[in-house]
Amino acid sequence: MKVQDVMTSPAHSCSPEVSLAAAARTMSDYGCGALPVLDSGGHPIGILTDRDVCRAIAAGTRFPAAVRVREAMTLNPTTCEPAMPLGHALEIMGERKIRRLPVVDAQGRLVGIVSLADIVSGVQDTQWIASPLLRQLVAATRQSAALHPMHPLSDRATD
Repeated sequence: MKVQDVMTSPAHSCSPEVSLAAAARTMSDYGCGALPVLDSGGHPIGILTDRDVCRAIAAGTRFPAAVRVREAMTLNPTTCEPAMPLGHALEIMGERKIRRLPVVDAQGRLVGIVSLADIVSGVQDTQWIASPLLRQLVAATRQSAALHPMHPLSDRATD
């Protein structure tokens, strides 16, 4: 399987000049844990994660509506292409200790985003997976989900 088979497309995104409050509201409204931050040409220049938002707010120096995304985002995000094998995308995530990869086309413009949750939910049959790491991740996630079902009040994904 390839990234394009499981990625979310189109991905929600924002500009670096948007307020942290507006970006957090977008993340909440769409149930996503990260927003690629794009330049005027649609190229990712950063990524804003839920963790980045929490850290910026915890600093407590300014009201979230006064903080710009460019002040809290992670610069130069690692990206991947739609045709990348899922196992390779997972290896990159593991090496970089990240849970999401913006997906870009040959010109470097955002076409989607792929998360660990996308990969796990998109893989139906683990028998054909060449990556032992991916097989282990899918198996562990499915086992955990069976032991700890989602809370009945939770109606959307958090990743």
